Amino acid sequence: MIGTMADSGEKTLSVLMRLLVSLVLPLWGLAMLVLGLKYGAGWWIGTGVVVGLIGAVMFVGSPVIDLVTGRR
Repeated sequence: MIGTMADSGEKTLSVLMRLLVSLVLPLWGLAMLVLGLKYGAGWWIGTGVVVGLIGAVMFVGSPVIDLVTGRR
């Protein structure tokens, strides 16, 4: 019984961590893009676009997002 509760807690923590990473990457890419546009820094713009696109792909393709939205 105790092992089952620990497994449930680990699964919950895993889902929350994956959801957090799925949300943080696109937001960080957007933040870098904004910094690049604000200061006219091409490096920040390019990096922000790449990180934002990778984050968006991971966000959309994440099975955790499917669980949260109810999609199958």
